[in-house]
Amino acid sequence: MADNPLQPRPYDLVLGAPVAPEGAAVLGGWEGVESRWANGTIAGQIKALKEAQKYGSPGLNLAILTLRNSTGELFWVAYSLLRDSPEPAAKIALREYRWDADQVRAYYSAGFRDFSGANLSQVQLPWEDLRQIIFSGANLQNANLANAHLAGAHLGATNLMGANLSHADLCDADLTRAQLQGANLRGAKINGGTKLDRKWRLVWQILNPETLTPDLKEADLSSADLKSANLKDTNLTRAYLKSVNLSGALLVNAHLSSALLVDADLSSSYLSGADLTNAHLRGANLRGADLKNARMGGANLQGGDLRGADLRSADLRGACLKDGYLRGANLRGADLRGASLEGADLRSANLRGANLIGAKIGGAPDSAGALLDGKWLLVWQIVNQPTPARALRTADLSGAMLRSANLKEADLTGADLSDADLSGADLRGACLRYANLRGAALIGAHLSHVCLQGAHLKEANLRVANLRCAHLEGAHLENANLTGAKLRGANLESTQLMDADLGSANLREVNLINACLWRANLQGARLEGADLTGADLSDATLSGAKLSTAFLPGG
Repeated sequence: MADNPLQPRPYDLVLGAPVAPEGAAVLGGWEGVESRWANGTIAGQIKALKEAQKYGSPGLNLAILTLRNSTGELFWVAYSLLRDSPEPAAKIALREYRWDADQVRAYYSAGFRDFSGANLSQVQLPWEDLRQIIFSGANLQNANLANAHLAGAHLGATNLMGANLSHADLCDADLTRAQLQGANLRGAKINGGTKLDRKWRLVWQILNPETLTPDLKEADLSSADLKSANLKDTNLTRAYLKSVNLSGALLVNAHLSSALLVDADLSSSYLSGADLTNAHLRGANLRGADLKNARMGGANLQGGDLRGADLRSADLRGACLKDGYLRGANLRGADLRGASLEGADLRSANLRGANLIGAKIGGAPDSAGALLDGKWLLVWQIVNQPTPARALRTADLSGAMLRSANLKEADLTGADLSDADLSGADLRGACLRYANLRGAALIGAHLSHVCLQGAHLKEANLRVANLRCAHLEGAHLENANLTGAKLRGANLESTQLMDADLGSANLREVNLINACLWRANLQGARLEGADLTGADLSDATLSGAKLSTAFLPGG
């Protein structure tokens, strides 16, 4: 007997039939979809899920729930429907759902390839075979894809920020518009078929030891991962290097003048001899960096981290170091003339031999003062705020750069000036009795009428210094360099001048009674009228010395 079309059929969901053939149409509107979903097989649920998309938000919500709670083919259908949906809620759901490595492997092995738009952040897929996979628009931020086989992969507009792509096979892969900020491209394999934006191809070239590093003048390498890159002698003049990671990089003698390195990571990098003149390094991390002999005049290092950095003999003239962190930095011999140090933390920094003339340390009502150890604050005051007859008794000024300083009539009794640079300084009338000037540089210093009784000047450099009428009784000048010094009328009674170099010195009318000149060089010295009574001239060199009218030992 023929079926009565008016009678209920087993798959008529409107009438609530519990079972329907898998290929049957989903009847009965949304209620029919719900019934098929609740009672159907996987194939029936797939059909219901697809039909549900005709019903707007309810269908979209069903797809989202399926994505979160199902597996296998049903999961993939839900994912595909959401991926193709223009609805914002679908995009949000895909962003919030994070795939794990096992899921990717399982679906890839089952023949599924299209993972575009998927959230795969931090997924661990090293060494994985993912050839021809589609990751377009996917989120692979901080993913581990080291040594992965990604030949022919679709990675266009993919977020690969911070991803590890080291030694990955990217031959014939499409990375057009991929975000590769901070991505590791070391050893990655690319070929002529690899589509890679110019910026990231340049990064790859820098990291690939088999390719010649190009001229990088004005190059855009912002946010690139260039850790430990070899950029020795490279031209990076005016390069755009904002937020670049160059930690541990070799940048010896690199040309970085006027380069933009704002917020760059240069920690533990090697920048000795590099040219950073007028470079923009605001907020840069230079902690532990080697900047010996670097040229940084006019550079902006405001707020930069230079803790523990080696800045020996660096040229920082006119540089901006406001609010910088320089605690424990080695600034020995650095040139800080005219540098802005307001608010900078220089505690425990080594400023021996550093030139602080004209350096701005703030402290005024409108600016925070630099944090300087008391010793170096005193040095700054001496060279920038000259005060007559300054009281510096027993002061520690060892290693200080006091070149051309005005210390006229200063009281430096017992002061420690060992290894200090006082070349050209005005010390006329100063008292340096018992001061420690061992190894000090006093080249061309003005020391007339100075009191240096009992002072220690061993190995000091007093070349062409003016010591006229100075009091040096009992002073220690062993191995001192006094070539060309002007000592006329000075009192050097009982002075220790063993191995001292007095070549061409003016010693006219000098009191050298009982002085020890053993092995001293007096070649070409002028000793007319000098009193050498009781002086020890054993093994001294006197060739060319002018001794007429001098009072010699033994008459």
